[in-house]
Amino acid sequence: MLGRKIINLILVVSAGLPALWTAGYTPVAKGQTSDHAAEAAAAAGHDHGGDVAVEPLPPGVNAVQNEMRVLHDAFQEATQAVINNQLSHVVPAIQKVDAARKHTVEALNKGEIKLPKNGDKLDEFVQEDEAFHGELIKFVQAANANDLQAASKQAGVVLNTCTQCHLKFRF
Repeated sequence: MLGRKIINLILVVSAGLPALWTAGYTPVAKGQTSDHAAEAAAAAGHDHGGDVAVEPLPPGVNAVQNEMRVLHDAFQEATQAVINNQLSHVVPAIQKVDAARKHTVEALNKGEIKLPKNGDKLDEFVQEDEAFHGELIKFVQAANANDLQAASKQAGVVLNTCTQCHLKFRF
């Protein structure tokens, strides 16, 4: 019974995340690049060359909002994989974030990222974002090790990291 309540809570929270991820997200420091797919693949023991096709965003699409939508979908897919004990599905789900993250980095480098709250703490935000992506890598590593307990626990850490960042920089 408790397991079903936890699963329902994860699904309800995941379904509501797009509302949290609507503005002000910067994944890496200005001038830096990060190939999340390559990091995730390396952590998972896969090498796909780190090349993720990056198509231009349509005019008027906010890069940060786009990344948050992609991250939402990827995390929901990865969470479902954990629930179903299909941990091999976690890596491909998380790798989808890379192309969207590259758009956000580009927007950051152009000075287009503005935090809705604590805008003067962009450096702190970038540090916390890097820590968040590090937690994603740990999630991928646990899934790759086929460790259901660790992957489940790490999914919770990832979600908590999202919430803490949104409270500090979004709401």
